Amino acid sequence: TSSFEWKSRLESSSVFKPVVVTINPDNSAEIVVQDSSHIIYLLNRQGRILWQKQLDGLILGDIHQVDRYKNGKYQLLFNTTTTLYLLDRNGNDTERYPLGFRSSATTGLGLFDYDKDKNYRIAIPHIDRSLSMIDIEGNNVEGWNFKTTDAVLTTPVQHFRLGVKDYLLLGDTLRIYILD
Repeated sequence: TSSFEWKSRLESSSVFKPVVVTINPDNSAEIVVQDSSHIIYLLNRQGRILWQKQLDGLILGDIHQVDRYKNGKYQLLFNTTTTLYLLDRNGNDTERYPLGFRSSATTGLGLFDYDKDKNYRIAIPHIDRSLSMIDIEGNNVEGWNFKTTDAVLTTPVQHFRLGVKDYLLLGDTLRIYILD
């Protein structure tokens, strides 16, 4: 026989992989999951639902933990096809969020913290083949002037560094792009 420590009942079936997060003040592990009704839940280590929130669609890509206010208190950052969410520890939207997209997202966001100083950059690929680049406050990144890809981006944008130079790697159904 198998044994388990706990189980939790959601409103409908789970459709998003459970993600372990540490957004509470004591840094203990909690679990985020989404159901087929587009409700996101935060569960504690005993399986109790701490909060739940209705979203406008399924979460694309990953759920990222960010420290928007640089105070050691983390938030959850993720997107659906139409919206970028930044939720606080209690499941509430943070200032200026949620942000609606002018063109639907095709995949999860890419999150970058180039110098590990919590000056986040968020890349969002869109169905119109454009790529938005915003900061954590929701403002367009100054100087970002990438036009469009040849086809729709199918994977989140990735970041890598060679020496002191930063690059973004993105791929659509036709090509791979490396941007400096």
